[in-house]
Amino acid sequence: LSDHYHNFYEMIYVKTGECEFLIDKKVYHITKPTLVFINHLETHSMKVLQVPYCTYYLLIKNDVLNSFLQEPLLSAIFKYRPHNYSHIIEVTEYEDLINKLFDNMYKEYTSNDPISPVAFKALIQYLFVNIYRKYPEYFPTKIKTQIYHTVLEVQEYIDKNYTEDIGLEKICELFFISPSYLSRSFKEITGYNLKEYIVLQRLSKAKELLLYSRDTINEICEKAGFNNVNHFIRTFKAHYNVTPYEYRITESSHKR
Repeated sequence: LSDHYHNFYEMIYVKTGECEFLIDKKVYHITKPTLVFINHLETHSMKVLQVPYCTYYLLIKNDVLNSFLQEPLLSAIFKYRPHNYSHIIEVTEYEDLINKLFDNMYKEYTSNDPISPVAFKALIQYLFVNIYRKYPEYFPTKIKTQIYHTVLEVQEYIDKNYTEDIGLEKICELFFISPSYLSRSFKEITGYNLKEYIVLQRLSKAKELLLYSRDTINEICEKAGFNNVNHFIRTFKAHYNVTPYEYRITESSHKR
């Protein structure tokens, strides 16, 4: 898989095989059973180095993550990004348990039993509780601080309102916090500066509209939260090395 990012959280379980992940400029060479945690909007790619190769992919939207993992401490493994953070956890010691949980999650997810969604949610919760209990060092210790909760609230606000005219000053007024303190704390906790995070959300929406709507470039620019089409095109090309129009043509041909 080439470099890409998407607007949901991703957990990958590498069950067997050998592969290499590049996540947010960090390289991970995986040869043993390993869990990989990718924040939404983190750029990543993967290359298989040896077969047989078996992985499970769990893709979770932000609202679903909050619904499934109501305890912020558990979902923090996706969101907390200090400079020394590792995206992977080698789980050889608990391989049998992890295998069983993912096998059961797959069975429930593909089942037509009306109660399966409840069982699937319970299995995810049980999985994350076990990950926390066995690997607590991968979870933040600052979860109980006020600034941590404020940053998560700001992140959620941006996720819901990025198409509007929002910026650092407006957000600081809403949350009664100084711009310098919020900027520093947002970067420390999420790994993004605040302006970059808003832009990535807008670009992600633009990509979705380019692929799955017939809207014009001008309409997509407006719906994604950009207030100037020339700025939108320049920003899009700076991130993806193609214009929005070129992206639509290329990706649409791949879907056929």
